[in-house]
Amino acid sequence: TATEKGGVEATPLLVDSLVIVATLAGDVVAYQQADGTEIWRLKTGEAIHGGPNLATVAGKRLLLVGGYDFQLRAIEAGTGKPVWSLKSENFINGTPAIDEQNALALFGGCDGWLRAIDLATGQEKFKAQADSYLPSSPSIGQGVVYAGSHGGILHAVSLADGKTAWTFQASKENPLLAPPAITGRQIFLISGRQRFVLEAKTGKKQLEFTGRGEATAAPVSDGDKALVADAAGWLTISRL
Repeated sequence: TATEKGGVEATPLLVDSLVIVATLAGDVVAYQQADGTEIWRLKTGEAIHGGPNLATVAGKRLLLVGGYDFQLRAIEAGTGKPVWSLKSENFINGTPAIDEQNALALFGGCDGWLRAIDLATGQEKFKAQADSYLPSSPSIGQGVVYAGSHGGILHAVSLADGKTAWTFQASKENPLLAPPAITGRQIFLISGRQRFVLEAKTGKKQLEFTGRGEATAAPVSDGDKALVADAAGWLTISRL
């Protein structure tokens, strides 16, 4: 076991024999999975609410993590050594998404921009403006990155050129806190108690129904069904 006094809000990441944790005290920490021994620790100085993600670049395994110091960081997974950082204009809340095919890290934040960053250099490839700030992690599927906003709008942005393909207004009352699940040709989206199934190519609504409780965690899908855990204590499987 290991204890972090500042607390941990985000999901840890397993990398080989290491458990990588991002803390509300602003530390990124690697523990030995077998016995909880601390291997390395990187202090950022500000809270980290989103979990780390992993990418491989030119044979190097990099952790990508964003925080309340406005920065997205690339860190060597084995050593904790900083590789590069990019500063946005406000808090970064979610876990970055990784596009291995195009070697990009995708993230949004409280500045209302969805950014694509070159994994090798840390340089910004493109940014797309949302209607309001982006409180959660983006999702990637079939050449498109999807990001939900605090204003209740899902933005679909092309990874090829950074242009917005379409938007879908799920709600004007509920922010989109749960990342959407991408199931090939469909998107499963949560807004408060409402559940939506959208056509991935166009954003056209195919189905809408009401769940038992509000949900903020990411749904899980196998392509035919979606699993949702909600605040009312229900675990629900829905056929798509």
